[in-house]
Amino acid sequence: MKRSYTFILFIPIAATLGSLFLLGCGSNGTTSSLSKTELTREVNQICKKRLLEKDRIVANALEDFSTAGSSQPSHEEVEEVAQSLMPPFQHISEEIGELSTSDESAESIEKIIAKLEAGLKDAEADPHRLAESDPFEAAGEFAQAHGFKDCAL
Repeated sequence: MKRSYTFILFIPIAATLGSLFLLGCGSNGTTSSLSKTELTREVNQICKKRLLEKDRIVANALEDFSTAGSSQPSHEEVEEVAQSLMPPFQHISEEIGELSTSDESAESIEKIIAKLEAGLKDAEADPHRLAESDPFEAAGEFAQAHGFKDCAL
């Protein structure tokens, strides 16, 4: 008798899972490209969100240094803050890379990503560089020159 209840419960569960699977397969595999205006809006939103995240990290670090009475942060503290600054830039690179672009826009997006990744590589190789210079400056300047005004990295 227990077996029939299990079978009766299995049928609706299997049907539900099958329906969810079919709904997930509704795409024909093609994705339409964003228009230049849509792409600009999306990239600007991504940059704005992630740069606010970066600003919060910097503000928190400065507050921590001030609260601790540190006039000069230690080598380890600088490295820790530098490491915490990497994710927002990594997310910018990843998120704009996921956008569906037209052939016309793809080249500028690829160059922004390449410049961001070069900055990340430099910053990871020498985290103290973030305290002295901006390894993402080239990516920011290129992005702004191509209409992404909120990408002042």
